Amino acid sequence: RQAALVCATGSTLYVYGGAFEAKAREYMFNDLYALDLNKRDKWKVIQPINTEDQVWYGSDEDDEEDEDEDEDEDEGDEGDAESDPSVPLAGETLKAFFARTKDHWMKRAAESSGDSANPKQQRKLAFELASGAHADA
Repeated sequence: RQAALVCATGSTLYVYGGAFEAKAREYMFNDLYALDLNKRDKWKVIQPINTEDQVWYGSDEDDEEDEDEDEDEDEGDEGDAESDPSVPLAGETLKAFFARTKDHWMKRAAESSGDSANPKQQRKLAFELASGAHADA
């Protein structure tokens, strides 16, 4: 686990989220744990890891499951979001927006960075572009 947020208040240490890399994939966590620094015997789970909420920001040409999921999600799209992938659906979270429009943002990131960025940097730039569009909506 890397890039987790850590906070200490009183005699309790809290650890929230972070990222995990496995091969070429990066997974983001939204779990929360607490440790009593006086006892230091066990971690208390405040918000457990929800594997259904884990998002992988990347591409895998051999992963046909992602393509099938994208096709299923596209069937429920409506309005401007269907014709313009840079427009989020009403009430759509940033994570869901990026998951639905990832290909669009990856292409934009590749165009703006050219050959100078590696795939991880392009994924980060793509997410930043999507985040800006989501905030502007």
